[in-house]
Amino acid sequence: MQRFIFIFSFIAIPFLGKAQERFTITYKSKRVKYEKNVTYSLSPFEMVINDSVSYTYNPGVMKAKKRAMKAPLGSFFLSKSTFVDIKNCYTLSPGGHQKKVDEQYLIIDSCTTGTWEITDSTKPILGYQCYFAIGRSKEDTFYVWFTPDLPKGAMPYTPTTLPGTVLEYWLQDSEFISTAKEIKAEAVDIIEPNYCQRITRKEYVKWRESITYRYIYF
Repeated sequence: MQRFIFIFSFIAIPFLGKAQERFTITYKSKRVKYEKNVTYSLSPFEMVINDSVSYTYNPGVMKAKKRAMKAPLGSFFLSKSTFVDIKNCYTLSPGGHQKKVDEQYLIIDSCTTGTWEITDSTKPILGYQCYFAIGRSKEDTFYVWFTPDLPKGAMPYTPTTLPGTVLEYWLQDSEFISTAKEIKAEAVDIIEPNYCQRITRKEYVKWRESITYRYIYF
């Protein structure tokens, strides 16, 4: 599956935005549509913000592997995680062979372009005034609620040009919508991952198709 990062220009009411700071935001996802007798749900995940970089990961992954949290984030291989450079607009995500260190990779994704439409619709999330925005590109459409009272450009797994942090989002046709459930004004350190070889998404897909899927992190 190809992955896209969206960097949008926007039509907006004016926002001053807030100086970059350090935060840890926990998100939970729920099904967009109710389905009887379906109990499966996604586990909570966290986005850690350090100035103009962020790191999104699933704490349950480390718990399942009986590993203690290491710091700084980005210094070790952690599946289902993403490092985001908001300022320079790219991400790094680990992928590769579960049991072979020499076949573990950092997949780099660059931004694609699109547009944001920021509306005057508002609602509170965890005490923060949030604005509704719609992001459109050739591939996808995002519906988000963001607050200008938290660092600009921050969103789980991807950078944006929004003048604030996204606290709720839904990708059109996606099964789940994700909403912030806890915000802490503190964060562990983040460094840019550099513990294994970097490859493009295209190179990774080609490699993945050439081997057995059993031991792969996606």
